[in-house]
Amino acid sequence: MTIVSNTSPISNLAKVGQLNLMPQLYGTILIPPAVYAELLDSRAGETVITAVQNADWLEVRRVQNQSLVNDLRTRLTLPSLKGRGFFIHRGFVRQQDFSNWIRGNLS
Repeated sequence: MTIVSNTSPISNLAKVGQLNLMPQLYGTILIPPAVYAELLDSRAGETVITAVQNADWLEVRRVQNQSLVNDLRTRLTLPSLKGRGFFIHRGFVRQQDFSNWIRGNLS
């Protein structure tokens, strides 16, 4: 399975030495370049930076369909954007639908 992550789950799991849980649960994790940059920023701390640099299952991907991203930004509020990950994680959105969208919109 392939999922998309934001900074918080990766950073928080790395800080407690449990980043290996992500590939065990999901396989490949896709992140956008902005998330990768946050994870490697010195403010993230050496523990997070080292863990991310060693995570060979983590893939940085750029969005292919920028117009779709811009459209979503105008239609969704910040709380709904933050909640999106929760709903996908809890199974309220079919994972296959989300994965198909990701494959079509990330290079």
